[in-house]
Amino acid sequence: MPWIKKHFEKILLVIFALTLLGSAIYIYLDSQTFLAEYSHRNAQQPPNNTLPSFPIQDIDQGFANIKNPPVWTLHADHSLFVSRPYVLREGKLLDVLDGQEKLHPPVENAWIFKYNLDWADENLLNTDPDNDGFNVLEEWMAKTDPTDPKSIPPYFTKLRLKQYIRIPFRLKFNGTPDDGLTFTINTVDRKGHTQFLKIGDMIAESPFKLLSYTPKTRDKDGIPYDESELLLENTENHEKVTLINGKIVDSPTSKGKFTYLMDGSEFEVKKGDSFTLSIEPNVHYKLVDVNDNQAVIQNTQTGDEHTIPPLQPH
Repeated sequence: MPWIKKHFEKILLVIFALTLLGSAIYIYLDSQTFLAEYSHRNAQQPPNNTLPSFPIQDIDQGFANIKNPPVWTLHADHSLFVSRPYVLREGKLLDVLDGQEKLHPPVENAWIFKYNLDWADENLLNTDPDNDGFNVLEEWMAKTDPTDPKSIPPYFTKLRLKQYIRIPFRLKFNGTPDDGLTFTINTVDRKGHTQFLKIGDMIAESPFKLLSYTPKTRDKDGIPYDESELLLENTENHEKVTLINGKIVDSPTSKGKFTYLMDGSEFEVKKGDSFTLSIEPNVHYKLVDVNDNQAVIQNTQTGDEHTIPPLQPH
């Protein structure tokens, strides 16, 4: 013990020297392992001179987004942030955008909101937001924009059939006295003498011409009945009418009385005749057919046919 106390500092120096020597040896051995482990990274790699492709498509898309940025759509009250609209009807809260119940049938709710129309207006379908003469219902039926005065339905859609006028002119074929050379015709609704006509002749005071004759008989209880047919043609519209011996046949001649809602005018057109509308005098229409329920007109330039509904009472 006295010896240790006497040489304490030398002992500490020796211990420190041994520790330093051990650390040096450990570092040396570890460095050898390190070099072996990462030696493959020192291998020479061939140079890569290939440039990565330039993202042209992404740049083009970026320029397109700059030119056409997203646009905020304003609601009817000119605000950007509006909650989903609901309507309280008969004690039930309706989601007007789900389309399950239409606010203004037959128009879809989505179409009304597309054009920011006043869906709360009970008379919406009869309003004219763009003042072009066509109401909301007419614009919806034509698939036009009810807020753009340049987007309008066809002008003929404002035409209504006010009255179907049947011109009384009943004809009666009373046979042939000379086996098909001449034919006896009476005009039942007009006071006139009996006419004796041949094939090709015109019936007086009418547009009808005799075209052909077909003799026919029908046996009933052993008794032959004359049911010969006389074919006529309306020279104005080329419609055919068949008269049967002894029977009265109505003439197909008729008229339609129309109301044009665009200007409130009224006019009559005979079936087969052409007419124009005041707002588009260069477009010609022909009355193809007419009855109590509707009229059918044809655009003589395009050949397209259109159905005209009857005028509804106010």
